[in-house]
Amino acid sequence: MNEIMRKVDAIFRAIMRPVSKNICLFLTLILFSVTLSVLSMIVTEELATPCMIWIAPIFGSYIVCLLAWVLEKVFMRWVVWVVSIVFLYAELFTLFFHHSLYNIHVVQLLTDTDARESLEFVSSAFSSSAFLYSVIITIGILVIGLLISKYFKLLCNKVQVVKRISTCVSLVLVIISAIIQYDAYARLKKCFDYGYLGNFITYENEKPRQDTPVVRFLYGLSFKYVVLKDLKNIETTVEQTKVDGCSYRCPLIVLVIGESYDKAHSHVYNPSYSETTPQLSALQDSGNLFLFDNAITSHNHTTEAFREMFSTYSFDGSDAWTNHTLFPAVFKKAGYDVCFLSNQFATDFDDIWNHFGGTLFNSRKLSELQFTYRNRNVYDYDGQLIEEIPDVEVLRSKPTLLIVHFIGQHVDYAERYPEEFRKFTPEDVNPQFGGDIAKQVVANYDNSIYYNDFVVGSIMQKVSGTDAICIYLADHGEEVYDWRDTYMRTDESELLPEVAHYQFEIPFMVYLSDSFKVNHADLTKTISESTHKKIMNKDLSHILLDLGGIETPEYNAKYDCFSDEYDNEKERIIRDRFNFDEVISNLKLD
Repeated sequence: MNEIMRKVDAIFRAIMRPVSKNICLFLTLILFSVTLSVLSMIVTEELATPCMIWIAPIFGSYIVCLLAWVLEKVFMRWVVWVVSIVFLYAELFTLFFHHSLYNIHVVQLLTDTDARESLEFVSSAFSSSAFLYSVIITIGILVIGLLISKYFKLLCNKVQVVKRISTCVSLVLVIISAIIQYDAYARLKKCFDYGYLGNFITYENEKPRQDTPVVRFLYGLSFKYVVLKDLKNIETTVEQTKVDGCSYRCPLIVLVIGESYDKAHSHVYNPSYSETTPQLSALQDSGNLFLFDNAITSHNHTTEAFREMFSTYSFDGSDAWTNHTLFPAVFKKAGYDVCFLSNQFATDFDDIWNHFGGTLFNSRKLSELQFTYRNRNVYDYDGQLIEEIPDVEVLRSKPTLLIVHFIGQHVDYAERYPEEFRKFTPEDVNPQFGGDIAKQVVANYDNSIYYNDFVVGSIMQKVSGTDAICIYLADHGEEVYDWRDTYMRTDESELLPEVAHYQFEIPFMVYLSDSFKVNHADLTKTISESTHKKIMNKDLSHILLDLGGIETPEYNAKYDCFSDEYDNEKERIIRDRFNFDEVISNLKLD
């Protein structure tokens, strides 16, 4: 019997040797994962099962220790330490900065961001409280893990029975954790199957349990994989775009797309705020600019927002969105010149891990199917981009759709305007949250709004002398210390009314030149009477197709707010599952 027990004990010790050789790493990983879960409950006010918090990460920590034990033989154990701590620190920072653990949006941001955005983000992050909190907590966890491991080793050396008991208990916990995590990893494997994840958000019960950082990160990567599969399918669909006829109803249509627009900081939308929009305010006073006051985006991230803006799909779940075309391709096939100028997605930028919004344009095949002309380079400031807009004589020489896409007010706000547009200083603003840091951030943001007003107004003025209509909207909103100590955008699993208000409400405005108002009196009247309708960014393609007078099976009057058939009572679903109007009904602002 004793011989059997010795053999069993030897087997247990052999299995657990990676942990015993890396006890500090093992404890640190578990402490880190538990800390993330606990802090997430505090930050997001969501409850989790205590048992899952402690047991779920044990198996993953064992695997990491096994890898460290193997690499120790070639003196590479430090690599495991560095990668693990950086990986976990990044999620901790994400929690404080974005109010979310790793999820599909965060992973997309990490994999999508280009070099310029990365440098700007890092620069902004270093000055944030999230960076300091994350560093302090990381150091604390490392110190605690080191102290506990040292004390535990001393105890095991002095009392052998403690060592044996801990080995047995640890092995049992690893096995239990492995059983728990098996289901999560099995579902993860399915998530990388395109057919399974195609409508992954719809099937909440089929998602893997995301109790550990690794599962959360891999789940985000699986979404990215599906995105790239979608790209191949949409290329085929766009190639088959159908157009039955075209009246060229509006000969010059200009679409301007902004970025990260907080309407609360826009004087034209919020008259009680500082004068951040003199150009647009003047155009509104002249009767040429019509503000729509109930427009929203379906997502608060560029990737998904662009997909829904440019696709003719209704996104009601009735079929795959890749079965529907992109509106620029319809315009081009109808005979319009389609000029696309973007300060984020230029033809010389071909990074496959760019925003999916970018790959919608930078796929060589999709670009050729959609556009007549593209800009080759991006610029420091949006004002430099508009210098590439062709002369009005060229634009009106044949039916033209001009799309101008700005970097707008994307963080880092201080990098979004030239020095001569530094109108607001920290002394000019008074945010209720964030102290002196917030004052500087808000001042920078207000200056970026002020500069954006100049750039957008300049485009509208440029086409003022011809028969032209110009639509301006942003991909999503932004928080800038409006109601809490936070700026940018967040990804809470439960959507707060304040988040819906600031991050999902967007500007939507229509500029009509004087000659347009004369030549299209009926349409002008329709537009002026539609400013209070409930619209979404995904309505855009149908609005534009109607303005172009294009006959295509892809057009749906239900989503065209300038049509008598527009459904003003349809549900406006954001983030694929929240009814915006229901969420916003609970909004309480001072």
